[in-house]
Amino acid sequence: MKKRKKNSEQGDWLNTYADMVTLLLCFFVLLYSISSVDQDKWKNFVLSINPQAAEALQEREQTVHFRKVLWMNTLKAMRMHLRKCSGRLSKRQTSLA
Repeated sequence: MKKRKKNSEQGDWLNTYADMVTLLLCFFVLLYSISSVDQDKWKNFVLSINPQAAEALQEREQTVHFRKVLWMNTLKAMRMHLRKCSGRLSKRQTSLA
């Protein structure tokens, strides 16, 4: 028995449709990525979907606050170190002159 050749035009619309849907998804992801999300509205949205998420949101806020504090302390330490190094460097330059 001969195998029938599939008509290549039967599945072309499906490829076009899949490409269009993928591009639309990418477009909306791009729009969302450049938008600014209000934190209070986001919390209300998450809590309306999952009321048990309140604890996770609170832990996340504490983690973000901890990271900010840690980053600020690191910056302070770096500034102090740079001041000390620049003071030592200027003393060395004056002693060489």
